[in-house]
Formats: sequence, structure tokens, C-alpha cells
Amino acid sequence: MVAQETLTLLNSALGEALHPYGFRGANRRFWRRLPQVWQAMWIQPRRLDPDEGAEDRKVQVAFTADIGVASLALLSAEGRDKERVPARGTWHREVRIGAFLPVPYDRWWVAPANGEPEAMKVIQDFVSSVLTFALPALDSLDSDVKLRGVWLLEAQFLSPPERVWLQELIRTTNLGSGGPSTRTEEDRRNADAGDPR
Repeated sequence: MVAQETLTLLNSALGEALHPYGFRGANRRFWRRLPQVWQAMWIQPRRLDPDEGAEDRKVQVAFTADIGVASLALLSAEGRDKERVPARGTWHREVRIGAFLPVPYDRWWVAPANGEPEAMKVIQDFVSSVLTFALPALDSLDSDVKLRGVWLLEAQFLSPPERVWLQELIRTTNLGSGGPSTRTEEDRRNADAGDPR
């Protein structure tokens, strides 16, 4: 099985698995829009050529996935069109799926190039990992308040753009000065109790 055939099977299997959760898309890129955020998942493929002189000269393909979250409020504040799916590399949070595995590491799945049944086993394991680990991670970032909460927890590790975005979310969620409130009742209770979330 050549790499393109494997990627076509992968794209189809992941698309079918994500569709019931509101995702749509194609070409290894899937997205959904929620009331406050865009969410996306991209398949990252890498062709593995066989070593010189290897007995099995068939091409293999390695792949992983990244997830992304973009705040509609931040897109508007930046003057970007919040009605369009953001381009890759412009999301407010992008994380490799390996970060959500039980033992976090940069996991790549390698599909053997010796036939569809073997490749499908690898694809099914990948799709299972997406549904078990990546989808719950996206579900935990379904609002500005939750995105802000993650950035507050990671404050010492934030990049300069993330620091700016955090300040804007603090401002627009009415925890700073001015701006419309998008706080939940839980946020109000936590604020009243002295919890900065």
C-alpha cells in the first residue's frame, strides 16, 4: 500500500469518527464551530522511505495529529474574520495529540505499507486515541473562560502572543477593566470566593 492510499483511508476513518461530534472538513483537516470558539484537528503525515538496501522496499507513512482552538472574541479583537476557519498556524492554541496521552510524548503512528488490513489496524488505533484523548481535550476548551483558565495555569510558560491573548480574554470576560462579561455562574462563585478562575 502506498502512502497516499494509507492517508486516504486515514482521512476517511477520522472524518467518519469525528462527524457525530460536529466536525466537518477534508484533506486531513477537520473543524467545528462552537458558540465561543473554533476547534480543529489536523493530521500531520510524514513519508518514511525505506533504508537503502532494506529487504522491504515499500514506502510507509507516519502520522500524528495536532488540535487547535481559536477564540471568536480574540479573532474579532484582532480584526480577523471570525466567520472563517482560521488558517493553520494562526490558532490561539495548538497542541500535538501526544500531550494528552496517558504518558505524554510526541507519538507518531506508522502504517505498514504491506496491505490494507495491517494499515487499518494502525489507523483504528490512531482514531481510538483521537476519540479517547484528543476529543476530551478539545471538549475541555470549549469557551473563552476555559481557554483563559488554561493560560492562567500555564502563565509562566506562555509565549508573548499568548500573554497578549490572555490579557484580552481577562478584559473581555470582565475580570479586568471593562468589556462585556462572558463569565459563567461558576466563574462568579469562584471570584466571590477569592478564586481567580
